[in-house]
Amino acid sequence: METVLFFGVGWLGSPVVDSLRQSHRKLIIATRKPDTKILIPDTVYTQIEIDAETGILSFVENIPEVDKILIMLPPSGLSNYEKTIHSIVVLFPNCKQVVFTSSTGVYLNQLGVLNEESSVIKDHPVFLAEQVVKTAYPKSYQILRLAGLVGNNRHPVKFLISKPEVKNGLAPVNLIHRKDIIQAILLVLEGTQNVGIYNLCYPNHPQKVNYYNVMAKKLYNKTIEFENLIIFFQTRRGTDKISQWLTEHGQTVCVLHSDLKQRDRTKALEDFKAGNVKILCATDVASRGLDISNVTHVINYDVPQHSEDYVHRIGRTGRAQSTGVAINFITSEDRSALAAVERLSKKEMERLSTEGISLPDAPVQANNPSKQNSGGFNRRGGGGFQGNSGQSNRSRRNHNPGHRSGGARGR
Repeated sequence: METVLFFGVGWLGSPVVDSLRQSHRKLIIATRKPDTKILIPDTVYTQIEIDAETGILSFVENIPEVDKILIMLPPSGLSNYEKTIHSIVVLFPNCKQVVFTSSTGVYLNQLGVLNEESSVIKDHPVFLAEQVVKTAYPKSYQILRLAGLVGNNRHPVKFLISKPEVKNGLAPVNLIHRKDIIQAILLVLEGTQNVGIYNLCYPNHPQKVNYYNVMAKKLYNKTIEFENLIIFFQTRRGTDKISQWLTEHGQTVCVLHSDLKQRDRTKALEDFKAGNVKILCATDVASRGLDISNVTHVINYDVPQHSEDYVHRIGRTGRAQSTGVAINFITSEDRSALAAVERLSKKEMERLSTEGISLPDAPVQANNPSKQNSGGFNRRGGGGFQGNSGQSNRSRRNHNPGHRSGGARGR
């Protein structure tokens, strides 16, 4: 009879062991604290200890003789994960097969589709543990790199809903269901898979902002705030100047305008879509014809001179029936342009005060271009506008990057 030893019998390990109970194998579970409440029938428990300082694992009683080992110990709570895994493998030099559950978290943050040959974080504790397994069992190992874990009342959205803001909303979701992991482990234990590393991940990869909001609504009747921002400028000079200022103040920024080479434009778009940068500073080259979806905020640092361009700009946010926010910075030079926008939208924009700038008491009339105004609006799905406007008597030609004249926002 084949003997299989299990390390880490928790959320994932317990159902794996339970699935093997009828497989005519002897199942041994290594555990630090045997608990009668979670004992699985038809299995043998053996007690282990893990030193809190060194991370070294040892058996309290005799070391069992086994044919296969399945290591599902998570690194959390262990002082030295690499040493813990090493202390396991040195005890079983003649083991016929070792299956180690790893994580796709070992990969570097990079664009595109990743495979088992993609670049990794070489000092990642889990990757170092992988190397221990590979070295000890060069002809008999399988390493399963698991994506984000879901299933049986476990879902990452549970942790996201408590955060005030979730970054990288445009990044793809990489998840794997517990049932699929169990089936993969059972298949590997049959001995039909070659030695090597295997990524386990669901083949579809929706964007975070879409998937997690659907799940938050379904499971908790809540929504999650994702923030990705495009700032539009009239000139390339303004784009470069403000992006530099933002970078100097700790923001992650990329730039998009016509002076850039095509490869640089492509790289900027890829970084923004992947969530590697939070802010895209762009001229109107980004307002038309580009697939930039699920942007949560648009800022018009310069109001476009043509109202149709304005509509294209704010069309970057609030797509797919979601809610977006647009903010306009306005000076006296923008009054005609903004009045045209209000005529086109047939909405009066909400006026919001900006610190240090006085706002008019009377509402601005959209059909009266002689009024100074600034505005913001809320775009929902196909969009309508809501807004207030404020004014400033400062000129855009004389300002510090951090003090653009006027301002308003809408939600």
